[in-house]
Amino acid sequence: MYRFLFAFIILAVIFSSCDDQNELKMGQEYMDNNSEIILIDDLELELSTVQLDSVATSDATGKLVGKFQHPLIGEINSESVCRLDPQLSYDIEDEDIFDSITISMYYDGYYLGDTAEVYNFSVYELETNIEDLDQSSYYNSTIVETSTEPLGSFSIFPRPAKTDKLEFRLPDAFGSNWFNMIMEEADEMKENSKFYEYFNGLVFKGDENNKALLGFMAEEDSVCINLYYHRVGERREELQIKFGSEGDIYDFNICHHNKENTLLASLQTQDEELKASETGNVSFIQGSTGLATKVNFPGLAEVFQLVELDQIIKAELILVPTKESEDINDLPEYLIAYESDRINSLNDVVEDGSGNTTALSLNPADDNFESQEYYSIDITDYIVECLVTGYFDKDNALLITQESDELINTVSTVMLGAEDNEDYKPKLVLYTYYY
Repeated sequence: MYRFLFAFIILAVIFSSCDDQNELKMGQEYMDNNSEIILIDDLELELSTVQLDSVATSDATGKLVGKFQHPLIGEINSESVCRLDPQLSYDIEDEDIFDSITISMYYDGYYLGDTAEVYNFSVYELETNIEDLDQSSYYNSTIVETSTEPLGSFSIFPRPAKTDKLEFRLPDAFGSNWFNMIMEEADEMKENSKFYEYFNGLVFKGDENNKALLGFMAEEDSVCINLYYHRVGERREELQIKFGSEGDIYDFNICHHNKENTLLASLQTQDEELKASETGNVSFIQGSTGLATKVNFPGLAEVFQLVELDQIIKAELILVPTKESEDINDLPEYLIAYESDRINSLNDVVEDGSGNTTALSLNPADDNFESQEYYSIDITDYIVECLVTGYFDKDNALLITQESDELINTVSTVMLGAEDNEDYKPKLVLYTYYY
């Protein structure tokens, strides 16, 4: 039940993994030669899965496009929006001749699913003026309208590790129209506001038959419409006008998650939760779709029957990802914990005593402690704060999500073993002292 270990052994473990315990220093004057360190690791935990209502995906550094399907997760379709930065001055002369117009982009290295098959995607003109939505941020759930027909449709054999530029030709009629507007000095090509009224932006969509999600760079100028033309003088001069992506909040990903015929099907709104006992004794965390794991601590109500508050040296939460997670994708190095409540609010990020954000770090398997890779986080200050009144509110909980980059730019998936999962069992470990 409780493991009593010699003080010098446990202290070595504690202080090698936790350099600063400002709030809970053990004064030597309170200890005698009979003091021992006690490790309590059988306090009850409850894990469940929560569906966040929305994930802010503005300022995405990756354009996530395509489709991924998994029997436990369901079907995920992602499309990506960007607005172009107009060129307000041009090196162009009356006798210049239009050649072609293209769209260019780069892989960002991310992918999920089968990249051995042909991947198809299309680029549409954005019909919604996103400024009219009057939002300071845009979300995975944002609804936009696009042109009925795409500007262009393309097929590639994915090579996500490549850094070469991908470039695809767009219709000449589209390009010559822009070229003529520039030649005629149309207001739409001379003023930002007029350009945005004329051309709202681009939307990238994958084909419904795709079996992979691909990431493309979304930083400024990494996606461009390139207008090629030439000038004939003493020699032919090849020229180009680039309309690069604007970046900022107008680059965002929209993610559609179909959970039908999965154990997650009933999960619709953020104030609901699905107990891990209803989802195969695992809970889920996923980027872009907003799946998060909720951790409740019903066992903390018993703490004062075991120890006094000032006897707690360290509290460590350990969560163990299942093999299915690693079969889907590489595990993220870090996860983030938010304080939460009965209605699954995302409140303050868990911090240490100095006000620094603390994350759940991925640790290698250690046969002396954990036989699987595991995430761990020091939540001492959070636990002490919850217990300081002498009463533990059973609605106190943590919501575990991806870090910002993973949350916005990927569909990185983590499945965590729950309390009844003997192979991947979570733990709340309390280090206390007894004298």
